[in-house]
Amino acid sequence: MSEEAGDEAAGDGTFLPSVVDYIRRCDTVPQAMEIVDYMINRGELPAGQGRQIKAQLKTEGLRSFGAKKEKDHYLHHGLE
Repeated sequence: MSEEAGDEAAGDGTFLPSVVDYIRRCDTVPQAMEIVDYMINRGELPAGQGRQIKAQLKTEGLRSFGAKKEKDHYLHHGLE
């Protein structure tokens, strides 16, 4: 997974945050793990993909998914 995996738009132009978008807002790996578990439990993320993301979090760290997105990121930068 990489930074490019986030910032997706729905067919109607509505922004749909991906798991990567949520991870990039986290401050710690445990926060990111909680996000992954939550999305798996809601059926928004396949379990296999969740395992891959967790493995990357453990081996490569939180910022391997991209730089931290601060509050109001999209107000300042748009959907890039």
